[in-house]
Amino acid sequence: AQIHDFDRDRTGEYYLVLEWVEGLTLSEWREGYREHGNHTPWSLTAAIGIEVLEALHAAHAREDAEGRPAPIFHRDVTPQNVMISNCGVVKLTDFGLARAMDRSSITKPGFVKGKISYLAPELTYEAEPSAQTDVFSVGVVLWEVLAGEKLFKGKDPLKLVSTIRDMEIPDLAEFRDDLPERLREIIGKALRRNPIERYGSSRDMARDLAALLRATEEVTDSYVIAQSVRWSREQLAQARPSEPETKPFAAQEALRNASSAEETIPDTNIPLTRRK
Repeated sequence: AQIHDFDRDRTGEYYLVLEWVEGLTLSEWREGYREHGNHTPWSLTAAIGIEVLEALHAAHAREDAEGRPAPIFHRDVTPQNVMISNCGVVKLTDFGLARAMDRSSITKPGFVKGKISYLAPELTYEAEPSAQTDVFSVGVVLWEVLAGEKLFKGKDPLKLVSTIRDMEIPDLAEFRDDLPERLREIIGKALRRNPIERYGSSRDMARDLAALLRATEEVTDSYVIAQSVRWSREQLAQARPSEPETKPFAAQEALRNASSAEETIPDTNIPLTRRK
């Protein structure tokens, strides 16, 4: 999502002015399928992942006014920071951490930046962020959206860091049997502990996902994604009938995981896979 402004207020607090986006967060989109007892469609999940990866590539390939490389690494790719609009357009939000670290010295040595359960292992050792650290985060996000549960679990930060460093990544085939082997391979490569063994760039991963979708002839255009957003919102509305109707929310409200408006839609042909 577009950042319109970034500054500090009179109290010294940082703030962002972000683009207004009507839709669901990826977290809410996934939850709509969970409420219905189904897995998210793997093809749409892959298509959404491609858009996130392309957004990251644009940030990673950034240049300054003189044409010199000036990459921005997101550092905080999570399901809550991915928006899917009612029109089926995918937006990556909350570049706030990246912008703040790029323009100020508000962080301290030894501090872990970003949501721990989506960090690449090397960042827990105070390594510098890179395209590969963002690729790892995307791998975690896609793994969770497809599996329907958290990858790295735990409330204790130190234990969680240890888990990220040492845990063997479970094969997605343990959670569902409809996923193409190639998809599992792509996500597995993104989740390699050694960053050298991951994709060299987010675009490389996006290309592999796109090639898979072409090979399987899955329909994943914005119209189909928009249908899935409306369907998922309907499931959430049915599961939370006592919640008051809310206005469409901006990207910054999505960061707080706000509920979206209830909306009744006609039957749609959204692919469903029953959870095990």
